[in-house]
Amino acid sequence: MEDDVSFLPPDRKKYPDMEKYFVQKWRMFSRFDEGIRLDRESWFSVTPEAIALHTARRTKQLCPNARVILDAFSGAGGNAIAFAQYFDRVISFDLDLNKIKLSQNNAKIYGVQHKIEYVNTNFIEQLRNGHLKADIVFLSPPWGGPAYQQWPTFDLRNMVIDGMDGIELFERVSGEMPRSCSAA
Repeated sequence: MEDDVSFLPPDRKKYPDMEKYFVQKWRMFSRFDEGIRLDRESWFSVTPEAIALHTARRTKQLCPNARVILDAFSGAGGNAIAFAQYFDRVISFDLDLNKIKLSQNNAKIYGVQHKIEYVNTNFIEQLRNGHLKADIVFLSPPWGGPAYQQWPTFDLRNMVIDGMDGIELFERVSGEMPRSCSAA
């Protein structure tokens, strides 16, 4: 896989800026040493496992009748894997076929690959076309990488994906929420 830096110890001379992520590998995936694969971007964009599990558990509590959840920007699969532990089916969207391959590998390690359907597509395009078929749509869009931490505040209007800013994205998806789901 291109630019794969998942096998440690990495060449620290080649990736000195990644050291702070490498030391957190078990925070990202508790089963990291069983063959988890991440590309360079995934090291700083995957949701840490404890947070992903908390999000999945809380989402299921808020929407107990939901069976299908769509992970709109799935990446290496941190959230999709957690959702698969609480929901019958996860639809995992990503534009990057390499990220889908990483996620498939990682889901297999957690034994949930049979519950995740991978779709190599543009979520924004599907949203605009009204082609979303799920009880819940989960959004963890690309925030801009480590550089966003240097901004005094994070403005959703500056997060533009395929011509749609973050405010419009969240508003459009929240309008799609089923009435049976609590927002509390």
